[in-house]
Amino acid sequence: MHLLSEFRIKDQLPDVVSFTIEGYGLGYESCNVFNTCTFNKPQIELIDTEGDYTVDIVEDNILLDDTATEVTFTVPRDQVDAFTAEIKLELEIADIVINAPENIKFIDKVTLTKLASEKAYSGEKVTVHGIGFIEGDTIITVASKTGRTKANIVSIDGETVDIIVPEDAVTGPLLAEVDGVKSNELTLTIPPSGISVLFGDNGNLLDDRFSVSVAGDSGISLDTVGQRAKQLSKLLSPGKYNIALTANEIPDERGTFYICFSDNIDIISGPSQSSKDQLTAVDQVLSWEVNVNEGEGKTISTCDYSTNTNNDVEVNILWNEL
Repeated sequence: MHLLSEFRIKDQLPDVVSFTIEGYGLGYESCNVFNTCTFNKPQIELIDTEGDYTVDIVEDNILLDDTATEVTFTVPRDQVDAFTAEIKLELEIADIVINAPENIKFIDKVTLTKLASEKAYSGEKVTVHGIGFIEGDTIITVASKTGRTKANIVSIDGETVDIIVPEDAVTGPLLAEVDGVKSNELTLTIPPSGISVLFGDNGNLLDDRFSVSVAGDSGISLDTVGQRAKQLSKLLSPGKYNIALTANEIPDERGTFYICFSDNIDIISGPSQSSKDQLTAVDQVLSWEVNVNEGEGKTISTCDYSTNTNNDVEVNILWNEL
């Protein structure tokens, strides 16, 4: 037998407080002469662990399910407020007294108990368990590169909050805040995960401009026509994605380009990573389906179209456009 949600915040109690117990044999079975059997409700008593105050729950305020595995009972708030310490819960079932293993406890502020997953990537949903969450008044923040970042809350009730991990989140404390009062902290681990994409114009004429996007985002474009190298770096959780290269300016209908990916990217499918005749019109798009593996994605150790010396990228001019 156990008590669901043994933690409560007194300042947030409703006028009628509900408690639920789960277990087996929470009622005793009685049968009449016609062999019709029903479960009888247990007697429930609440006992102050540091005083003489007790409350006997009225039978009409006790609800027992058909299988005698769940009991829900209600208590007026003024009776709960009269307790001075933790509340011991005692059930009497067919002259057998059973004590709940947990006491009903009162806390002063919103309290976090656990994370459904202690490890997550940016953009993933995480369920935060605790007590004292209030819809519209609860803020969840996580550690980030700039200090702390507010997480987007997608659903909330009194004991759980579902959040989306912010893109700039890093490993560190997650905490809640309700009406300006902060909770305890739980550690959310953000494994290093991201990608890098190097691209540019590698024709002998400095006349083309391209942009690169990942999974349909806004992406980045070359700063100038003919720019030899630009790198996109992006936080990204592992998985399959589409990386697109778009022709923005190609005055001679011959877009000369190259594109290289960080070491944690495996190419599943796509065209050649360098060409002078695959892009012939503005807004034409080439795309690669890739699998992103765990890792920071900061290193591009192999790129057949450029060399990197002391962080200076030298691009091999492969294509003659004359």
